[in-house]
Amino acid sequence: FRDDKPHLKTWLQEIVSGGEVPGTGVDSCGISKDELLASEEKRGEALLKSGWVDNILFRSPREVDADAEIGGEQSPFFMPEIFYLDIMAVRAIRMTTKLSVIGSTLALHASAAAGVGDGMLRDDPLSVSVDECRQKLIKALGNKAAGSHEIFEQGIGDATVDLARVLNSGFISSTTEDSIRSRSVATIKGQDPVIKLLDNRMRSIFRDMMLFQPQTRQQVPASMRTGRSLSLSNQSDESFSAVFKVAAKEEFIKKGFSFYAEELAEATQLASRIANLALSLYGSDIIDKIFIEACR
Repeated sequence: FRDDKPHLKTWLQEIVSGGEVPGTGVDSCGISKDELLASEEKRGEALLKSGWVDNILFRSPREVDADAEIGGEQSPFFMPEIFYLDIMAVRAIRMTTKLSVIGSTLALHASAAAGVGDGMLRDDPLSVSVDECRQKLIKALGNKAAGSHEIFEQGIGDATVDLARVLNSGFISSTTEDSIRSRSVATIKGQDPVIKLLDNRMRSIFRDMMLFQPQTRQQVPASMRTGRSLSLSNQSDESFSAVFKVAAKEEFIKKGFSFYAEELAEATQLASRIANLALSLYGSDIIDKIFIEACR
């Protein structure tokens, strides 16, 4: 890629400037320039949590109907050059998180309509009947290309109503069904306030997992110049991956994402690998030097 790497510079400057992540109400970096200059570990933390998770993986717009590209006409964003080979993987992660938030919001509305609370969204494993509804909902959300938008909305409404019926022993009133369908449409259009709540909750898990060390089950500092070790002492890389994925899945289930915990754990693992590979390849010679310049 280009020697001057303008998109990488812009991205790192965005991290340093901090402020609110567009469309979230969340402060991004929260680390002062002086701290970033003084500590390689702080720079690594800011890059992984603020730069990678907040400003790329969870960058707005995040509505189901939004364009697949990152940013949009109002806020165009150009991928940093160090991630050029990972664009398709980034899109896949963004789509997984986006649909998981939408699906979890719909499941939450179904459980509320059934009057059973949100405990079901933390169950592991799910009951057979609920898991069947989960699969129907996932299929409906992925069926956007089949037919008109009205058919798409109808299918999602049907799946959400079916889930509410299962949770309420097979019965819901016509009034409740109408309410569920109305909420389903609002959710699909990104107009439900629960979406932002769950999106921020999911973002927080991704941020924490970027520095997660399975051996201690705690966050560990990341070297700005080399990334962090993705292996366990005296164990294979596969062992690290397995332990990391189990820990990530547990976090997603605990925070109410049991419908998509498996997919989200895989997405988190992929995100961690991409970011750490970039630091391993470019951290010392490219990223850290430009980052330090941006802090001055």
